[in-house]
Amino acid sequence: MNGQKLFGIPMIVQPTMAEKNKLAAQAQNLKKTEGPRKLYVGSLHYNINEEMLRAVFEPFGQIDKIIVQRDEAGISRGYGFVEFKDSESAEKAMSNLNGFELAGRAIKVNHVTERDMAVADSLDADDADMGIGMTPQSRAALMAKLAEGHNAGLTVPQLPVPAAPVASNCFVLSNMFDPLRVFAIGSSDVLSSVARETEPNWDADIRDDVYEECAKFGGVIHIYVDKLSQGNVYVKCATAQVATNASNALNGRFFAGKKIIAQFIPEGTYNLKFPAAVTSAFLRS
Repeated sequence: MNGQKLFGIPMIVQPTMAEKNKLAAQAQNLKKTEGPRKLYVGSLHYNINEEMLRAVFEPFGQIDKIIVQRDEAGISRGYGFVEFKDSESAEKAMSNLNGFELAGRAIKVNHVTERDMAVADSLDADDADMGIGMTPQSRAALMAKLAEGHNAGLTVPQLPVPAAPVASNCFVLSNMFDPLRVFAIGSSDVLSSVARETEPNWDADIRDDVYEECAKFGGVIHIYVDKLSQGNVYVKCATAQVATNASNALNGRFFAGKKIIAQFIPEGTYNLKFPAAVTSAFLRS
């Protein structure tokens, strides 16, 4: 009817103020949901689980899904994904939490696409210093920090404290190689680049170097270089004492500005991941 004449006078038809406000709110809500809602969260300590991530991210908005990526043995791969109900909440979380210190590590938070999720193993290749494991004291400090809203003005609930890893005869070495270069253990505390990942038998070279280092402290039963990981080498020793001495010797050694990180794995978890390790005899050089 707008523009039609009534008694010779053109009519002007406009939405009421309430209708204008409703349309503006609908447009704003549509804008909130149109942007990216999924976030990649990297540089996670291996002991961080979904419940802990929820406590950190939920203050920024409603969450649809949280996933911490794990291998077939249930060990965290050090990264995960958080999907919010709307893009505005995701944007606020990314702005406030990228670089947030969680369990002694500055986490990485970025937008992620479906394609990124399929290749996410490559996104966190630069992560370092996972730590040998959170002690009960460090875990309690983390929970207290979360409860205080440390570093982001958060208000989060107290969380149950899972048991800290204990020394076993099995451990994993992280940051032993990356997608571009392969590093092997040298005679000093500084590691040197020795090969390209594309060279034949590069993984066998790393395996031999790790064996030589670990064998200094006693029997070595099994070693596996996970070529599809972010630089992980798995080691099973004859005793927990041998593993402790070997992992202590390797943990923290630098190369190219990064550290080798040693973390204990329960023997049962190791055997589940590598069934052949159950009956393996001592390795020989």
